[in-house]
Amino acid sequence: MAPLYCSAMYRALLTAKPIGQALGLSPELWVDIHEHGGIFLDHGPEQGVMGYPGRTRSEILAEFPHYILPDEITAAGWWKPEWGKEDWPTCYGRAIRVAHHLRKRAVSDDHIAMVSHGGFIDVLIKALTQQLPNRQLFYHHYNTAITRVDFREDGTMDIRQINRYDHLPPEMFS
Repeated sequence: MAPLYCSAMYRALLTAKPIGQALGLSPELWVDIHEHGGIFLDHGPEQGVMGYPGRTRSEILAEFPHYILPDEITAAGWWKPEWGKEDWPTCYGRAIRVAHHLRKRAVSDDHIAMVSHGGFIDVLIKALTQQLPNRQLFYHHYNTAITRVDFREDGTMDIRQINRYDHLPPEMFS
């Protein structure tokens, strides 16, 4: 069965729900596909940037009982507050790991769906296309936009679509 991967961030959990229902799939949370930065808030000069744990295992399962959660999502959440805000080099490293995993999964799966975030999708496309990490070029993604990548058996890939959003009415572009 094709996997439907989902970021552990709440807005991705919400987006994955109707997709999973429409496809008959249980979203599988993959912590590594969260948005750049993780869960943090900049409280200004007095307190600075503080990390937050994200939703706990029980909080996620209470609202999304059919989701598949990895062991790393615990009673303490999935983001370690002491991590603060993730920097861009760490995000690029994460995207390289995800790209490697997707290439391996593509060998055995006909389809893989993934609900992630704009900043992470930018670095993931760069990792998949072996572009050097940089902030000079940004692959912008509207909320709920679709990017399609086809992996071939010989290890090459085709990018069929980037940032397709024709399923949205114009007032919902964001």
